[in-house]
Amino acid sequence: MIFKKTKIKDCYQIDLKKIQDERGFFSRLFCLKEFKDNKINIKKFVQSNNSLSKKRGTFRGFHFQKKPYQEDKLVRCVKGEVFNICLDLRKSSNTYLKWVGIKLNEKNRFMMLVPKGCANAHLTLKNNSEIIYFSYEYYAPKYESGVKYKDKLIKLRLPLKVKEISDKDLNWQDLKINS
Repeated sequence: MIFKKTKIKDCYQIDLKKIQDERGFFSRLFCLKEFKDNKINIKKFVQSNNSLSKKRGTFRGFHFQKKPYQEDKLVRCVKGEVFNICLDLRKSSNTYLKWVGIKLNEKNRFMMLVPKGCANAHLTLKNNSEIIYFSYEYYAPKYESGVKYKDKLIKLRLPLKVKEISDKDLNWQDLKINS
């Protein structure tokens, strides 16, 4: 695994290191030792999720869980293509309210590690795009929260127009700097 830092602290683009032969290739999706060797202190996965979006232009997010159920997420697109986004919501961070987006697709096989304290979202760039993501905390509905993608404080620039979004994602509260 090849860990590449992004402009958001503790958010990484992870490239798979492929071992190839005539049959194809092998690569690791996760190795606790490699994460620790790169000074990424995470606990073990407790949940794995799969999401399919039928239409290009579908936006899912920004999602996160509040304390004490904050979660790190490791996201990979296994079919199609998504623009995956990490939004820093950690008030003590020097990248607070900044975001980074990475195109994840079935060809580049990149993954994004979204650290706890950050919100995650993705916009599908192709029809029938499918992601898997591993979570380091159990889903706790009472601690679920989100950020409106059109919130003026984050100045999000997307590679294409949002065509599909759930009512829940469309109606998250606006962020307030001093809240």
